[in-house]
Amino acid sequence: MKKHYLAQATAALAALTLTAAAPTIAGTINHWDMHNVTVAPPPHTMYELHDSTVFTDSSKTLSYGAVYWKESDNQAPGMQVVNDDFRTGENCIMATGFLTETGENKTCSDPFQESKRWKVKAYENEPVDIYFSVTDDRTSQTYRSMQKLTNATSGRLQGFTMELGFMANGVFLPSTPGDGLGFSERRGRFFEGTVTYDPSKPDVLSAFFPHDIAGAPDENHPDPGYFYPEERMYIDLEATEDKITSTGISQNHLDILGEWYTAGAVPVALFYDDDNNPYTDNELMAHCEWDYNPDTLECQGEWVTYRSCTGLDASGEPCDSDGIRKVVPQATIDQFLADPLWGIDYFDDVANVTLNYFITVARKMTWPTPDQFVLRITTIPSDGQSNPPPSDDPPVVDEDADVAVTALNIPRLKRNESGDITVTLNNTLAGAVDGQLNLTVRDDSGATLASYSSAFTTPADSSSLTRSFRWTAPSYRTTVTVTATAQVEGDIDPGNNTLSATQRIN
Repeated sequence: MKKHYLAQATAALAALTLTAAAPTIAGTINHWDMHNVTVAPPPHTMYELHDSTVFTDSSKTLSYGAVYWKESDNQAPGMQVVNDDFRTGENCIMATGFLTETGENKTCSDPFQESKRWKVKAYENEPVDIYFSVTDDRTSQTYRSMQKLTNATSGRLQGFTMELGFMANGVFLPSTPGDGLGFSERRGRFFEGTVTYDPSKPDVLSAFFPHDIAGAPDENHPDPGYFYPEERMYIDLEATEDKITSTGISQNHLDILGEWYTAGAVPVALFYDDDNNPYTDNELMAHCEWDYNPDTLECQGEWVTYRSCTGLDASGEPCDSDGIRKVVPQATIDQFLADPLWGIDYFDDVANVTLNYFITVARKMTWPTPDQFVLRITTIPSDGQSNPPPSDDPPVVDEDADVAVTALNIPRLKRNESGDITVTLNNTLAGAVDGQLNLTVRDDSGATLASYSSAFTTPADSSSLTRSFRWTAPSYRTTVTVTATAQVEGDIDPGNNTLSATQRIN
């Protein structure tokens, strides 16, 4: 049950009186007004999340959300207002922190992947009010908001609303057209009528699920998204001058993931640190489709990937997504985890939506609170109609295959010589089955030298099948370890799907 502390009739009467206040001349957002905020005290542990708790009012007794940051190049309190960026002159609302290469304070025009988004998480489907202080300087200013919204409620969401307004004597008064405050185009022209999300203008009005989940390559994302490589997953929006309202989640998201995940129930996933840099995002390689046991590092259902191969390609890079679901044996996951560049973590991004919009404060304003306005964010709970059906049991695995890797031969090679690695396998049960054979070559330090993937179909008579992989030995002395894994959906004995061998390179 929600608590309400307002004497509605008295407060409303006082607020109505305030609306008759004389117009003021202003236009610059000076800073985040934090009178209703408590910042987590230091020390702030590196790479952990910390909150600036947003309360309903200055008494700080009730909270429905927080602005948060991950301590690294992002730092307390998590959000700032930037006026007159020193490179471009633009204004923005963004994260606080520093550039990783130069140590300079973050600003609007920082490069892509410099963690510029300020992050809000909603605990309840109740308003989270962010206050902004405005200074009197006879100008009109437009601010680009680079934001992330996290579902930290108890269940899935179907969307959200964002509304501009004013808090007068504890009562939220919505902004109205013509009062000098509103959502706008990039150059400050207030929205007229109802504006909808336009794919050609994503910075003006959009709500995307992160690109690592789904999306075609673009100037900022050279690789396709994990689940769906052709198009972003998003929440459709419509906006007026004073309110942004979600109107539905994209069908590609509903088909694969259902409605917007809550952070308390996100899947567990396998990640690869492709650049060995803790400041950048790791590559999503596979995820667990059921409960995960953190003690045994095992998925209680199935590990699956939507990439075109399991692991890395021949050049040592993650394979691009083809959008096709494939089962990954636990033994393969265990092999990857032997390399420190691979790790298991929660797939937090499915709980996040990135928001893009502009707020303009005009030169001439008529506000009930002359030096302050409020951005009110409210999440909308799911109606349960667009989520995968619940189940009390893990997915059933059909007992129709038992593929064993029976032989693995590595040629004797000198440095820089080339030869063929051969792998022999067969299905011990009657009948032909389809699968994928993955091969990884590592040196004695654990570094990956090569990765291969090949589809196969076993003979129906259970006889053996051989695959060959051409590779070139490294230019230095080492002992290589080759691991071959047959990936087959419905395999009754994953324990014989993997075989390893070693060879000295002189």
